[in-house]
Amino acid sequence: MTDQIRDEAALWMARARDPRFGDWDALTEWLEADPAHNLAYEAAFAAHDMAGLTVPAALTFVAPKPRPRWRQRGLAAGALASAAAAAAALFVLAVPFRAAPSELVAETGPGQHRLVHLADGSQIALNGNSRLILSRSNARTARLERGEAMFSIVHDETRPFTVDVDGARMVDLGT
Repeated sequence: MTDQIRDEAALWMARARDPRFGDWDALTEWLEADPAHNLAYEAAFAAHDMAGLTVPAALTFVAPKPRPRWRQRGLAAGALASAAAAAAALFVLAVPFRAAPSELVAETGPGQHRLVHLADGSQIALNGNSRLILSRSNARTARLERGEAMFSIVHDETRPFTVDVDGARMVDLGT
């Protein structure tokens, strides 16, 4: 994947997150032009969701005193591992799920976007003001009650992924 494709994907992701975005046909055309476009677009969403924390402008950082190089590398690796673990924990806590005995609900408000990661590696990107119900008993069954969602499904012939929307059922048949 080239830097140009990654940059284009990041721009499309930023535009699509705007609640006023309306150029869905052009985005779809760009995504379908090359399989690398879709991969880059999903990666841009995932990176954006994982980096969801921003530093308030009022905070300033003071440069630390120089340390020996061997200590910097060890501390950097430890800090990176700690930051990755904290980001993953915050991401899991930030996705609004309301648990029912047999269902998981992923919901976004107007202007919000969420990326839902399923245990099998599948991902579901929810657009603003969307509500998705996932079955606890069958993790490969979903119901979109409102809004928009983009599904990136790991194909499994023995357990097809199904999505129910407005009385219609879509089934993953593979590519």
